[in-house]
This record gives sequence, structure tokens and C-alpha cells, in this order.
Amino acid sequence: MSYRHLTVYERSQIETLSALGYSCRAVARLLGRHHSTINRELQRNKGREQTYQADKAHLAYQARRRKSSKKDSSLP
Repeated sequence: MSYRHLTVYERSQIETLSALGYSCRAVARLLGRHHSTINRELQRNKGREQTYQADKAHLAYQARRRKSSKKDSSLP
């Protein structure tokens, strides 16, 4: 299965459109993504104020990527 990570630009679009009151499905349609991708991104990266901030979301994404470890190829 092939997939693409969200870009900084897409995250900023999600922030803008959700602040304007667009639904997850409407944002997904405009970005050409599945609605569950947008919903998951919003839920995963909402701050204490319950608002989505693209810059903080992207920093959190980068931290998660650095923290993840590569699997040992010798293991089944």
C-alpha cells in the first residue's frame, strides 16, 4: 500500500480551512486526501486550546519520525 505524508503546506491548509469552519470531509475533498487522514491529523495534533496549529503539528510529526526506530532486518 502506498501513502504520502502530509506536507507543511497541507498542514497549513488544514489549519486555515478548519478555522474557517470547513468540515473534515470538505477539507479532504479540497486537498485530495481521505477524510479519515484529515480527522486523524486534527485529533492527534490539537493543543490544550483545542485548536489545530500547523507549525506545532509539523514539529510533533518530525519528533515522532526521529523517535521511531527502524526494525531489525534479522528479525522475522
